[in-house]
Amino acid sequence: MDGGTLSTGQSSDSTQDPTPAESMDGDHVLIQFLDNDPSQPVIIPYQLAHPRSNTRLVKTDGRIRRIRHNGISIEWDKNSNLTIDARGAASDNLGPGGSEQSVSGTGGQIKILTSDGSNETSIHLDQNGQILFGSNTATPSDEPMVLGNLWISIMEELIDAIRAITVNTPSGQSTLPLVNDLTFNGIASKISNKLHVSDFIFGKKAP
Repeated sequence: MDGGTLSTGQSSDSTQDPTPAESMDGDHVLIQFLDNDPSQPVIIPYQLAHPRSNTRLVKTDGRIRRIRHNGISIEWDKNSNLTIDARGAASDNLGPGGSEQSVSGTGGQIKILTSDGSNETSIHLDQNGQILFGSNTATPSDEPMVLGNLWISIMEELIDAIRAITVNTPSGQSTLPLVNDLTFNGIASKISNKLHVSDFIFGKKAP
């Protein structure tokens, strides 16, 4: 429960109304009591769907685990895939009727930290959908990553243009003979073989 008042009902000496279930964020679970003793509650290992959730689990979903807090959900599906969905990031202050107030554009950031003592974020997914590596408040990551295939295409065009340099001479235009043409051949071979391109990190330009 987050930001709610736990209550079983309105008693004669209570000054607070119970908080409706739909106004409480976090996990919703079932509770039983040992020997019907209210002082011995036990949480049953079964998670209920949030009252305001638009998704209801069905049998075909299989064994999944879903955690939700302030509009952000973390889900492990039946195939052991992990999904973190921050598109519905909300303020911790609920609106009228227990509705969540969107903080899209400012909240919903995802950070993966390491304990190397540098106080840097190893991987930071910000509110704009950008991925930052090794960023911190003092020195934020602001160098864009190079798109490998596009870079290869540009470098191949550049090498071809260098090897085709033409100059004006008294007898007309002439192509310069490159003494180190073999060097350019070697560089072009390395580029076309993608020796400098990662096999694990891929990206694209924003539309």
